[in-house]
Amino acid sequence: MEDWGVSLLNISDSATLPLVTSDGIRLAYHNGIVPLDAFTDAFPINDIASGISEAVGSAGLITMNDMYWVDDGLADGLGTPGGLNYTHGSDCTEDNPQSVDLHYCLQGPTAMGNEYPVFLRSTSQPFSASLVQILKDNFGTGDLAEYVDVIQESDLRDLFNSGISIETVLPGDFLDSVIPDSLPPSELTLEIILPTWVKTIDGGDRLTFEKTLGETNDMDISLAGTDPYDWRTNIKDDDMNIICTTLQRTCITSNVELDVSAFRINEWSQSVSLDFALDAEVSIYRVLIPLDEIDQGNTTRVNFEAAPVDLLRLGLDLASRLAEPKTFDDVGNICSEDQDYSVCEENLSLVFTPEGLTEFSVDVGEMITDYIHQSGADIPNQEDSPFGKVDLSGFAIKTKVDGLSGLDQNIGDDEPITLSVKIPEVEFKLDLSGDMGELLEGNTSSLELNFFANAFRNLVVNPLASAAELLGSTLTNSIVSGSGITYPGVEAEATSISFNGNTSIAEEMELSLNGPVSVLLPRGITIEDVEDTAGLLTITNEGGRQKLTYNFPAGEYDDTISFRIKVSWLYLLLQFWVYPTFIIALLALFIRRRRRKKRLKKARKAAAQTGTKVAIGDSEFADLRGFKSEGLHGELQQFEDYSTDKAPPMIDLGDERFD
Repeated sequence: MEDWGVSLLNISDSATLPLVTSDGIRLAYHNGIVPLDAFTDAFPINDIASGISEAVGSAGLITMNDMYWVDDGLADGLGTPGGLNYTHGSDCTEDNPQSVDLHYCLQGPTAMGNEYPVFLRSTSQPFSASLVQILKDNFGTGDLAEYVDVIQESDLRDLFNSGISIETVLPGDFLDSVIPDSLPPSELTLEIILPTWVKTIDGGDRLTFEKTLGETNDMDISLAGTDPYDWRTNIKDDDMNIICTTLQRTCITSNVELDVSAFRINEWSQSVSLDFALDAEVSIYRVLIPLDEIDQGNTTRVNFEAAPVDLLRLGLDLASRLAEPKTFDDVGNICSEDQDYSVCEENLSLVFTPEGLTEFSVDVGEMITDYIHQSGADIPNQEDSPFGKVDLSGFAIKTKVDGLSGLDQNIGDDEPITLSVKIPEVEFKLDLSGDMGELLEGNTSSLELNFFANAFRNLVVNPLASAAELLGSTLTNSIVSGSGITYPGVEAEATSISFNGNTSIAEEMELSLNGPVSVLLPRGITIEDVEDTAGLLTITNEGGRQKLTYNFPAGEYDDTISFRIKVSWLYLLLQFWVYPTFIIALLALFIRRRRRKKRLKKARKAAAQTGTKVAIGDSEFADLRGFKSEGLHGELQQFEDYSTDKAPPMIDLGDERFD
């Protein structure tokens, strides 16, 4: 009080007053000992306001209204009895014959006590306080600290509503800057009323900070969203089929569709060919992130049970605002250690931004394409390689990522981020150089393979060889019916395939690559009498073609599928139409040749006959009557010489002429 220039004992220089209580202030006020303006004028309210501005991250200095003394604490809404005009009751033991209001006690256990305080109160002008700034100033130095520097209020709302909760510890000296040096030792309570979209983990709507006169302790605070994301929901596909249940905190599904549009056996060229297309997608809906592997700092912890895909979109958006976005160099390549292709010298890098992920997905596709080109060209050079020529120059894999943008205020897992691999439809041709009969009997010693690919989707050497072998045995050992060929026959046991596996790839993250894999068969080839012990296979028709869809479950699976393969006569006709056509063509050529030969022979005979005949004109006819015709002599016959004067001999016409 000396520093403030306030003295309650100005009537005596010999008296000392080590401290003054609330009853003492009420005594001085009601007896006119000291004007209370001396207190209000000296109180460092502006210094306190400046300290609060720094503590709550105010955009500007907080402006306080004039201070005033509170008459009645309860009436003023403070919730604590007290004030300048507080009236004691039975706690004062002195005589009060006139029943006056006792604002202070002079006798009894509470005489001149401090149980009922007096209040100096001031309110501020409206100001903007930043919860983000509080976190920035007290978040620590972990991996997440740099992201806090670029976060905005709307981002913080989305973060909390994505299911994240933050627990942190504010140092005990957090409020030291609020209390100025000119204020005597004081206890201070600061309450920050939270925005409507955030609460404490316990459900409170405010943060309370206290500074006491005793030992300073660190203060625990927590923040969570008022409408947090709940991962316990079913994820459904477009057909309303459940692809992830309420028990799966990680929901990543795959969808692979193989469209086999044609399968041809070309006996004349000693080859089989397959036309097919492949579309593969991996969709991310929500992910369990192992928080124990993240450096979160010494005093701060981020908690959430499952991260929805919108949180990943928000993280990418925040990462793109960094001055230097997070970059992961030398992500690696797809080569093994013993391969020395030029593509193996390339290392992928990833920039953690939407643009960086998009570029990374394209780079992955190009690297895989280059690897297949180079490894394919090297196949004939390998020891004991059965391949004579491999041409994969037209092969290309197209990869991309969709759904990185489109973040809205409704944080959830409805719209996935999708990674897709697309290989355009192509013809895959297997040329067989060898004895076809030996091949059908299983003798492959003379086999030389040539692969030609203008553009194909995947390396399907083994599936293609199996398909060719299956088709060969079908043609030789199947049962023929009026609708086509069925293998095995209806009287034989169906073909059975047993298999098992586990789609989990990261158990600590509860990550499984489950989802449907579809194969669209060529027109005319169908699977009949199918029995599936696990019930995971479905068969539908799409545009007159049979579609097989196997829905791989999450985790372990064990299944047995039995079936028969049916090849229709129409399909066989389309495959082997060349044989009857060739025979008919040969027969037509033979008939045409025979007719042509007959026509040519007849024409030659007629020409010969025409060459031995000469037309006789008037002069030639006169010559026959005895006149000389030089043009006929030596050409038709040898006429006698009429150069003499002898008469020509008479022709004997016989007696019959004169009868």
